[in-house]
Amino acid sequence: MSFLLLVIAIVILIVIFKIHNFNKTTYHKSTNNSYFGTIHDIGKNGEYQIFKQLQFFEKKGCRFFI
Repeated sequence: MSFLLLVIAIVILIVIFKIHNFNKTTYHKSTNNSYFGTIHDIGKNGEYQIFKQLQFFEKKGCRFFI
């Protein structure tokens, strides 16, 4: 029983960590899409995955228009 609670707690912490990191991205700031809305929509998820791949260029000074 305690093992199951530990697994559930770890999963909840991982989800909270992912949501927190998503909310800090410029993708979220420019689109205002929620984490779960983005993850469960194929088009928005694809757009977000492309953004994550191009995020390297953003650190070099590039800006993306969404």
